[in-house]
Amino acid sequence: TSTSAGVASGIYVVDTEPNVATALASPYTDGLLVRAGWEAIEPTEGAVNVKSICDKVTQAHKLNKGASLVFYPLPPKWLLAKVPTSEQWSLPLGKATTTINPWNTTLLDAMSKTATAIGNSACEGVPLRSHPALKQVDTTIAGALSVRDKPASATQAQMSSAVMSSVKIWRSAFYTENDTKAYYMSIFPYRDKAVDAAAIAKEVLSAYPYQHFMTENFGVAGVGDTSILKLAKYKIFQACGYFGNSKIKCSDTGRTDNTPQNAFDKILKPLGGTMSLQLYADDIVNPAYVKD
Repeated sequence: TSTSAGVASGIYVVDTEPNVATALASPYTDGLLVRAGWEAIEPTEGAVNVKSICDKVTQAHKLNKGASLVFYPLPPKWLLAKVPTSEQWSLPLGKATTTINPWNTTLLDAMSKTATAIGNSACEGVPLRSHPALKQVDTTIAGALSVRDKPASATQAQMSSAVMSSVKIWRSAFYTENDTKAYYMSIFPYRDKAVDAAAIAKEVLSAYPYQHFMTENFGVAGVGDTSILKLAKYKIFQACGYFGNSKIKCSDTGRTDNTPQNAFDKILKPLGGTMSLQLYADDIVNPAYVKD
């Protein structure tokens, strides 16, 4: 449960389930994964309200636990209305979701203002960026949930510029003097291979050597291509689904060998450098997994 500068630690419980409070209080849990949607935080341009974020950070703080902040950058309606449809694209999220090209300057300017406002907003009497419980910040990519998400027509230069712009926005909005927060981003190879994601990852690490990379699907089915993950010294994993039940459909669902211990042996131990895990509450409180 100890941390050194820039290094995340422990198990973080995902914030959206009935068992969150019980799981957060567990001795196995070091923090709470706080997820904030742009539409909910800023339904009207300039009207940023971080109460929902602060309430969760405070919940973790009262238990002497940490918080990890993820901002979902799918643009609110007021922002979509500002951008021509030629600069919009459809992100596959189970259903088609309209978003904006990650390099679009209107989008980046808006996200920069929003991120800065969130970081400067008071929570328990201090700016959120300085809150002692805030241990991790996702350097969210504008208009996308991961490096792998991009318009089909995107070029290498466009995506390189877009990713670096977003990383800089979040680091700038939350950086404090003598900062010890861990900054991370969701990273996968591109599906269509038209852009080299590894080259972008190297650019990020060149600028920020302690930037963490995060990937989903922590389970026995594996995390796919780990070549990009290996570029980073530190890694964060999020369970795509549950070990103990099938509420969320992922590639591991229904496998009898999909246990936390087996996932550790197959994924975390071989890769090394894993600094934290984001798990669902049901698995943390599942008596069958206490030993694991």
